[in-house]
Amino acid sequence: MATTNSVTLTLGYEGTDFTRKYKFTDVEAGALSSVKAKVLAYNAAVPTADKNVFISDDYDATDIENVIGKCAGIVAAQYETVEETEIPLGE
Repeated sequence: MATTNSVTLTLGYEGTDFTRKYKFTDVEAGALSSVKAKVLAYNAAVPTADKNVFISDDYDATDIENVIGKCAGIVAAQYETVEETEIPLGE
């Protein structure tokens, strides 16, 4: 029997309804309880570098005052625990 954990984060972007999901696999079980606190801390001060690197597909910086598609933060988070059980067929 094997148990695996993953965390999926959904990024939202300024001026658009576009979102993008990132899935992190092989997350330790002990780290799952702190996901919410870490997401809230990240959203409180999204790094400028992240805003400029994680951009949406409809990114538009032609109007420097109203850039569309810069990372605004994490808009959803979830974790998943999967328990796999092998079925012995040779017995």
